[in-house]
Amino acid sequence: MTEHSAYQQALQNAVLVDRSAIGRFWSSGGHNIDLIHRMSTNDLRNMREFEGRRTVLTNANGRIIDLITVINLGDRALVLTSPNNGTPIRGYLTRYIFFNDDVKLADAANDLTLLALIGSQAAAHAADLGVEVNALADYSVTTLNDDVLLQKLPPLAGSAAFQLIGTPEAVATLASQLKQKGVTEADHAVFDMLWMEAGYPAPGKEVTGDFIPLEVDLWNSVSFSKGCYIGQEIIARMESRGKLAKTLVGIRSDAELPVGATLKANGGRGKVTSSLYSPTYGWISLGLLKPDAIKTGDSVDVIADGETLQATLTELPFS
Repeated sequence: MTEHSAYQQALQNAVLVDRSAIGRFWSSGGHNIDLIHRMSTNDLRNMREFEGRRTVLTNANGRIIDLITVINLGDRALVLTSPNNGTPIRGYLTRYIFFNDDVKLADAANDLTLLALIGSQAAAHAADLGVEVNALADYSVTTLNDDVLLQKLPPLAGSAAFQLIGTPEAVATLASQLKQKGVTEADHAVFDMLWMEAGYPAPGKEVTGDFIPLEVDLWNSVSFSKGCYIGQEIIARMESRGKLAKTLVGIRSDAELPVGATLKANGGRGKVTSSLYSPTYGWISLGLLKPDAIKTGDSVDVIADGETLQATLTELPFS
């Protein structure tokens, strides 16, 4: 199936996308969530069983180390990282385990595989699996059986999106059931396309060490009332002053915009962080630009290799 046909399949029904590149590890012990709570931006206290919350690990300058999801499974927590970042993040957190901490971090890459269910009919297929879709919060999970969790993701293609997390054998069995209902496999490029159309920041593009969480619209992953963590002072100062140096913006153009190209609009400067062709919206990009310079519908200069292209600022999600 071509990328275009897989994209159309997602719009008309749903597709399955292999997400096994996502890093994953277990955090167990009496302080299994406490460690990550004190090391990251969000308040992870009082999480209910099966609840998932996103939080950001930041450096001393408040810049992003990684955006992670913590899922409370009672006697242990499952931590999901950006692609191929499980081992580095586990190593990073291990360095901050103190002698009196009751916590152990263990790789889960061989235990679990991840498969996204996305598309306009994803919620309907999840309901067929017995999930009460509307009762499940984003990033939280429900059990499909002893070997598989179903995690709710933010909406994609006009529907709630989901992720199967479980043993390879059990996930393959459920995938086979979904395929019998017309769900097909798709390349990760389709996931990336729908994710970007929704205006969400992506790992390695917007979610990088170049930015602080607030600049790439990760406000819901930051608590302004919790205790100290590395980088808190910088992030709290930017929030209290209400003056971000840059913020996420959508861009539409007639041609592909080079990633890293300079943006100039209304006296502000920024850069292009991602760009792709959407069969629905044409060439679309995400970028970071000074908030005061962002006026929907205004033209923006895109400068790369001495050439200046014209594009248009737009609201997110793309529509």
